Amino acid sequence: MQELRVEMIEQSMALSGSGAISGNIYFDFGIFQFPERAWSDTAVVIVEWWLTALNGLVMGRTDEVELRFMDGPFWLSVQRASGDECQVRCEDGLREQIQFQCRTSALELLRSTFGVATRLLQVCYQRQWSSADVETLERQVITVRELAGDWRLH
Repeated sequence: MQELRVEMIEQSMALSGSGAISGNIYFDFGIFQFPERAWSDTAVVIVEWWLTALNGLVMGRTDEVELRFMDGPFWLSVQRASGDECQVRCEDGLREQIQFQCRTSALELLRSTFGVATRLLQVCYQRQWSSADVETLERQVITVRELAGDWRLH
């Protein structure tokens, strides 16, 4: 199975005039980064989307999820294969093609996303950024932590 991590560059996080919190965030497969290492997006919103979707996948409420970016037609299609293993496809809507695919652990992907979510919230607290999006992410982090039970999310 391929290692897959969600990566966030904390120093790149910024608050826009409209209140959106954006910065560099991407998926890192070690040998491939998607959409790219310097990809900037609305981090608080998309991390909450991803955390919600992956929680549903790991808890068995769904067999396939899409982890979408807000800026640009890019997403990961994550489909349950067997046990904890899932098939991941990096989809590029501009080129209408799969950029990369592999098998990985659904739980490890949830753990990585959870870790980024908690780090992102820490950045928001340290910089005193508050918004409805931050509150929504906080609630989802609490939900995942409560549902996770004995899973080691950190």
